[in-house]
Amino acid sequence: RDAHGKVMQLISVSRDVTAQREAQARLAETQVLLQLVLNHVPSAIYHLDNQGNMLYLNQLAAYQMGYESVEEVLAEKDVFAFRKKLEEKFLLLAEDGTVLGPDQTCSSITLATGKAAEVVMQFIHKKDGSSFWLLTRSVPLLNAAGKLEKVFTTCTDITTQKEATEALREATARQAETLAILESLLK
Repeated sequence: RDAHGKVMQLISVSRDVTAQREAQARLAETQVLLQLVLNHVPSAIYHLDNQGNMLYLNQLAAYQMGYESVEEVLAEKDVFAFRKKLEEKFLLLAEDGTVLGPDQTCSSITLATGKAAEVVMQFIHKKDGSSFWLLTRSVPLLNAAGKLEKVFTTCTDITTQKEATEALREATARQAETLAILESLLK
């Protein structure tokens, strides 16, 4: 500006931000796609920090555990408080029929050991006695120093497979009984 306040020179800097805006748009699209996949995959998905605090879960995870919404579960945050609420609604059994302790779930195992874990468990509703089976798998995410940062867990409903296996076992037993009777009659 000169002595009278008149602009004499103007310096301007401009930068092409097209690439940055396009990258932001691609990232937003990818996030929407990922959320779509996570909400429609036929497994419950959980994401915990290294203290067992719930960071993320999909809608199926909330429904499987008897909650109405993801937000209701996330209000708990702590996986151990979440477990306590689960035990109020369900009897949790290991595959061998024994009660599954809090330290025996795959998430708890991975949190304690930093290693992948797999557990098959049965949930029996305390109110009506109905049940379902889950194949649960947890994997650790380690930082550069090898320390546990996060745990990712999936829970897949395997009730149909368990029922089919049991039906096959029963049919095989009946067949063996029938064959034994026929053999005794033919002697």
